[in-house]
Amino acid sequence: MCRKICLLTFAAILSFTLVGKAENFLWKVKGAKNTVYIQGSIHVMKKTDYPLAKEIVAAYTASKEIVFEVDLAEANGPKGMQMMMAKGTLPAGQTLKTILKADVYKTLNNATSTFGLPGALIDGMKPWLVIQMVTILELQKLGFNPQDGLDLHFFERAKKDGKKTGGLEDIGAAINALDKLTQENPDEFVEQSIADLKKIEPLMKEITAFWKAGDAAGLDKALLEEMKKFPEVYKSLLVDRNHNWMDGIEEKLKADHDVMIIVGSAHLVGKDSVLKLLKKKGYTIDQL
Repeated sequence: MCRKICLLTFAAILSFTLVGKAENFLWKVKGAKNTVYIQGSIHVMKKTDYPLAKEIVAAYTASKEIVFEVDLAEANGPKGMQMMMAKGTLPAGQTLKTILKADVYKTLNNATSTFGLPGALIDGMKPWLVIQMVTILELQKLGFNPQDGLDLHFFERAKKDGKKTGGLEDIGAAINALDKLTQENPDEFVEQSIADLKKIEPLMKEITAFWKAGDAAGLDKALLEEMKKFPEVYKSLLVDRNHNWMDGIEEKLKADHDVMIIVGSAHLVGKDSVLKLLKKKGYTIDQL
């Protein structure tokens, strides 16, 4: 299930037929008048993962518009933070201590205490938000950082270069997808997530290596194989969102300028991927 959490937190990856001897998690799709580059992202990376491959940089340079899963200006601003906290707060009268079994609550409290998160701070939060916080803190301890993730890297670069930016979905839709994570069994979610934190370093190294090699099959096995064991999560985080994004992507394929779309790599692989959906619609797709 860490694979579920990792995908959530950095969002991720998997299983598409490779074209030729590709070396990047980057595809190009031909529109009527333009090219849309679709780049798979790892949402948390290390500074040592840069510089990026020349093909990725070239796609960014050629594009006048950079599009992310959500509008990062909105997501990282006051509105996004307020929405995240509002959705991630338990209803009045509930606390983590009241909704979790005693032993599970103790396990979670021990984990949060390791990072200096007092019970008074987290007790009113929903399990998914607490797990997200702990996961990010653990990743930062290991040298991975959201600030070095591909999304924020290109968002900051686009701002400096005066390129137009935007998102495929409203921030509220993305947060709603996260909010569904623990509705069925919060105890199982928390217990397994905390246990899987011990596996996060080798998993991230594996993900990064597959991503750099453009190895969709490898990433499929690393992440989606496990995630599909939780059908509701798979549907909410990937399948539904992939379908919801199609109108926005096709709109960009009608533009008169090149566009770069950057989404978590998990959205670009598997039978339900964005790329498969585009291929079914007749678009020509090549991995770079």
